[in-house]
Amino acid sequence: MKYFTSLISVLLVLYSLPGYSANPHIDTAMGLYKKQEINRALNVLVNNVPDYQALDSLDKLKFAIITAKNLAMYRDIFEKSLSVQTVFLNSLVSDSSKDKSKFAPLFLTEVYILKNELELAQIQLDNFIKAQSKDNKFHAITNIYQYWLAVARKDKNRIARARSALDMSDPLTVMGVDVIQIMSTGKSTIDLSVVEKAQTMFVSGNVVKSSRFANYAIRIYSNRGKLSQASAIVSKLDQKHPSFIEEITQFKLINFYEPSMVDSLSSYYYQLGKFILGTLESDAKYHDMAIYYLSDLDLILANQTSAKRFKEEMLTLKRLPKGLASLRDIRQNGHGFMYGKTTRAYQAWEKAVNNAKNNPLLGAEAILMCIYLDANCPTIVQTARLKAENGRSQRFEGLNTNVGRYFLMKKEYIKAMRLLENALDRGKADGILMNEPILLLNLAEIYRINKRFSESLQIYFSLGQNFPILRQVQDAVQGEYLLRQRSTGSNNVF
Repeated sequence: MKYFTSLISVLLVLYSLPGYSANPHIDTAMGLYKKQEINRALNVLVNNVPDYQALDSLDKLKFAIITAKNLAMYRDIFEKSLSVQTVFLNSLVSDSSKDKSKFAPLFLTEVYILKNELELAQIQLDNFIKAQSKDNKFHAITNIYQYWLAVARKDKNRIARARSALDMSDPLTVMGVDVIQIMSTGKSTIDLSVVEKAQTMFVSGNVVKSSRFANYAIRIYSNRGKLSQASAIVSKLDQKHPSFIEEITQFKLINFYEPSMVDSLSSYYYQLGKFILGTLESDAKYHDMAIYYLSDLDLILANQTSAKRFKEEMLTLKRLPKGLASLRDIRQNGHGFMYGKTTRAYQAWEKAVNNAKNNPLLGAEAILMCIYLDANCPTIVQTARLKAENGRSQRFEGLNTNVGRYFLMKKEYIKAMRLLENALDRGKADGILMNEPILLLNLAEIYRINKRFSESLQIYFSLGQNFPILRQVQDAVQGEYLLRQRSTGSNNVF
């Protein structure tokens, strides 16, 4: 399933909301948001506004919308991380040199599990286990991965065997088992005292010493609605830090990361946004806006369990700004698409695209639904493509962006690059980073695919200043480039 952010609906509201807030941290966050520094904006709020309930309704709405946009960006980063790490780690695995990586198969195992390519994951895990001694420090992790694979296969016999091999006296192992349960059933059942015990082992002052602990803790606390505890871990987490550094030689280091960390942070943003918007539902003035953005969260995740609810509730919303009201039918049909109302959805999206010349935002939103829901929209997208390429104003930036992202998703790379480059505004007074982060992220990916590594890395480096989690993507692209070039610099750091 593909996940992408909405460029449009967030902007329509946030830029129209009053600038002044009773809470100075909201003002600071809004200032960063308007400079496209959306992750920094959210960090200001998470670190300085622990009592969300104490905010007034307008400030809650601003907080929630910034959170939703970060959720959507992180979902796309997650997809990019899986893509680039598959290429990079496979290059390491297939390396035949004498100083090849020993740990690439282990980290490639996780990538394949997350992509649901279970046979390939099992091959990599078996290869790693064969090359390791029984008492190696990764023994507990390999056992967790064996259990994860068994659960993903829904094989009761394998689950029982894998479970019996786990050391359930180890808090981190118990947490890992619970996270696998969350991913398979949606529910956590761990005794939270286990997480608290692990925290005394892996958190010192303001430093998280284990990214794996942070990964598990954020996921568990978010799932259980313990958002203050999750926020405390997030605020102490260095998202740039690798999970493991393999020292091949004195001059060759390889950084490895867990893409599931991006997924866990996404889970946290989803639950945070859902909680804040939930507190707005009882406010008559903001009820409709709360429902609209609650539905947005579930569209980002293509959450089928809420589809019927939001399809029905979206039709009742009367107190929406004009810009959002025009997008309501497109989105409510997105929810309908998820439970089988596909014909009606395609008709609504086609109508929106046909009107894109007059209002390109409608067309951009329709293509966004095709992206969110991994829908096959060739005719709709072809119409949108013609309108996007013929558009001559910045009003068509969103349409170019979304059509480009759709073509990237469908691996039509030449079309994708042309449209994404059309969307880029190189003339922005404050530089390239004033473009939408989602546009830059997808442009960096299409440059990588087309082996334009310098341009790709330049974008990732710049974006990484706002989204430190992108270091795992940047390092993998850098590693892919170095492996292709076999450059002989003084240091080879991947």
